[in-house]
Amino acid sequence: MITDKGSIKTASVSVESALVVYRRKIKMIALIMLVVGSVGLAAYIALSTAFDEIKWLTALLVFAVPFTLGLIGTVTIARVHKREKLNPTACGCEFFADFFFCTTKTAPPRGSSNTDKFDYMDAILKSENEKYGYIYVLSRGVFVPFGKEDLTDEELNAIRKNFRKPVQDGEDLTKLENFSEGGENELS
Repeated sequence: MITDKGSIKTASVSVESALVVYRRKIKMIALIMLVVGSVGLAAYIALSTAFDEIKWLTALLVFAVPFTLGLIGTVTIARVHKREKLNPTACGCEFFADFFFCTTKTAPPRGSSNTDKFDYMDAILKSENEKYGYIYVLSRGVFVPFGKEDLTDEELNAIRKNFRKPVQDGEDLTKLENFSEGGENELS
């Protein structure tokens, strides 16, 4: 939504739920690789014990690669998801014409709040789905989700344009103001 400072402010979203949606494809690929690799290795073990003389059976060892990658991917995603559940965090963004800000709030017992200032040239609008947008900040290695549900098409187009994403000609854009420290646009 547009603020009185001339910026676009998003609603605060749960980082865990946003990243679960983002990782859905990766998790599915890791599970498929794990299953395919398991079936191939089980076939190798069964056939190699039954037929000792067949030399081409060692070619079935190629299934160790998808098994290993699938196992590593599945375990990693499960661990990251468990860590996010133990430390729930909410994230909200505010977009100005020249900078954007990300405010993260952790739930008690830590209960801290942190606002970071980022330059558009140092960030990439990685992807979007119907509920969330995902920003990756290159210099800090930070992955920032933001909620899209309360934003209009004009506001989304203004955000996309700031991240150097194509916007169709003729589509309306919301006019954003520059951030001025200590001035009228000071963050609250």
